[in-house]
Formats: sequence, structure tokens, C-alpha cells
Amino acid sequence: MLTVGEDVIAIGNPLGELRGTATSGIISALSREVTVENTSMSLIQTDAAISPGNSGGGLFNASGSLVGIVNAKASSSNSEGLGFAIPVSSVKTIITNLIDHGYVLGRAYLGVYTQNVTLSSDTNSGSNGFFGNFFGSGTSCVQIAQIVSGSAAEQAGLKANDLILKVNDTTIDSNTTLAGVISGFNAGDTATLTIQRDGKEQTVSVTFGEYKPAEQ
Repeated sequence: MLTVGEDVIAIGNPLGELRGTATSGIISALSREVTVENTSMSLIQTDAAISPGNSGGGLFNASGSLVGIVNAKASSSNSEGLGFAIPVSSVKTIITNLIDHGYVLGRAYLGVYTQNVTLSSDTNSGSNGFFGNFFGSGTSCVQIAQIVSGSAAEQAGLKANDLILKVNDTTIDSNTTLAGVISGFNAGDTATLTIQRDGKEQTVSVTFGEYKPAEQ
């Protein structure tokens, strides 16, 4: 069992050029809630030096046992020694799911194909034009291009051309943001989507389905 203050070694490929580099440090914190690419994760925090290219490398304890997979570091110029790793227990669950099922069980699935949209005050009439006029020139959002038949989106009543503005309290300004937010939910979870349809804003309750490769 990991403890704060325990010695660890990170092994990776910093800068994509220095294969097999090892750096040492300690466990600074456990179960640290960190947002990585719009996804909230519970991670191990370490002060072992982590550089770009280290992601995917192992974090090992003094006995040589794998305790985590490095996946992030603080990028602020005002911070030092803030590296993060996915706990090995989470990694084992993912690996087992992939071997047994070919995908990770329980991941949320909305069932929409979307496109990034940047709207302006001179956008043509319709929901896009209203959105641009109301929210201001240069506003970015996500527009539903297609609904997957039988999906959570269809069951919730979402339609093609709807604009997704928020998921719960998170503003959706791109496909990447939407995907990141959804990845923070599990299948069966419920979220409130703020959308705009035909120039009118409304909220829709969605219960996420389970992501499966066949549904891509």
C-alpha cells in the first residue's frame, strides 16, 4: 500500500529522445483530484521530475513494483515538482476490461456526431444566427450533426442542428471539451444539457449509455 513520503522512481522517455531516463522522488499525495484535458481524475502526486514525453512511463516504488503510470505534470512556470500518475489499480481494471471485452466497461456514451461552430453576428438566420447575435461575435460552440439511433441522445430528445452550450455547469466550446466532459461520467449517470434549438435555449436531462466500439 502506498504512503505519502514513500520513495518512487519514474522511468520514461523525456522530450521523446532520452529513452529509459530514471528520475527519483517521493509520493507527495494520494487520490489527488486533477483535471487533465477537461477530465477529472484521481491521481498519485509525485515530486519526481516529469518532462514532456514521460507520459505512459512507469512509476515504481523502492522494491521495483509498478505503482502508477505517469500521465501529467503541472505546466505553470510558477510550479516545480508537480507530477501525476494513474494508480496501478485503475490501470489493472482497464487492462482486464480490454483483454476480456475489447473495451473499458462503464464509460459514458451520448451518441452524437458533432462539429465545432464559430458563430458571428452576421451569421445567416436560424438558430445559428440567433446564437451569434445573442452571445456575441466569435462565440464557439458545438453543433449536433447526427444522432445515433437508439442512443442516449435520441432517448433524451436531442436533434440534429441542436447547439450544445453546457453540460451541467461546464461551457462546451469544442468537440474536445464535450468529449472530455463526457469522459468524466459513467454509464447510467444523468446530466443536464443546456442546448439551443430554433433560437431558443432549453435544458435536457440525459442518462448516458455505455460506450462500446461498435457504436463509434
